Formats: sequence, C-alpha cells, structure tokens
Amino acid sequence: MCNHWFFSRKIIAYRIHYLAKSILVISILKDAFEYRDELKGVMLHSNRGTQYTSNEFLELQKSLDITSSFSNMGNHYDNAVVKSFFSHLKKEEIYRNDYQDLEEFKESINKYILFYNDYRQHETNGDLSPNEYEKLYYGKRKKPNFFRPVDYNIYMNIAI
Repeated sequence: MCNHWFFSRKIIAYRIHYLAKSILVISILKDAFEYRDELKGVMLHSNRGTQYTSNEFLELQKSLDITSSFSNMGNHYDNAVVKSFFSHLKKEEIYRNDYQDLEEFKESINKYILFYNDYRQHETNGDLSPNEYEKLYYGKRKKPNFFRPVDYNIYMNIAI
C-alpha cells in the first residue's frame, strides 16, 4: 500500500505486509499525515476495499479533515495515477529481480521509491521528478526531507 501525492506524483508513505488490513492503511495515513502537515482538507481517493471503508479508517479521515473519494465500480481509470506507479514498479523493479527473502524485497522497494521520487521523470511534471517538481513548486520555502525511508513491515497491493 502507498500514499501517492497527486500533484507531484510523489510517494509520501508506504508499507509492505502480507495482508491488506485496515490497521495497515491507518498506519500509512498516519505516516503520510506526519510527513505532510498540509494534508488537512485534502481528498483521499481509493478503491472500495474493506480496509478503506472500515469505520476506523473513515473516522481517522474525518478527524484529520480528509474527504473520502472512492473509485466507481468497474472503472479502473479512476485510480490511474496509482495504477501507473504500480505498473512501473513491477516492470522496472520487481519483475527484474529474484528476491531471496522479505528483507531483500523491502530493500529493493525502498531503493526504487527513492529513485522514483528523486529521478523518475513524469511528463505531467514537465519531465521533472516528483522531488524536482516539488522543489520548483515550493521555491525557497523550507521543507523537511522529501522522503524518509523507513524499514516497515507492510503490504503493497502487488500481484507477483
């Protein structure tokens, strides 16, 4: 699972785990909120999975002044930005490697997300990486580290 910052295409929080449960998405949202204090008042778009529609997750969103937006049934284009990220992650990283264990997989994903945020160009960003685009957007405004890699025990919605 990951939180994707739409305006810059930046991955701002993610976790890898064997199971997708509401506690996982709650933890990711809390990580994203801790990382980005400007999350209040934003819209969080997701699919209709039970982890996103759980009372605990919806209550957390409400307490953080975040509006829910769900994909329409059968409309895969609603979440095209996130689906595009996972497609690139699979093609550029996961399918090119044989992982010996979960720790190797986590390290690989961590490195890829650092690459993605620092160097992966996006046409939507004027061929800038997410971090370059944010630096341009925020100008001289002082921001915290753009990404804090953390060793998480988490889940990513990837079929391997």
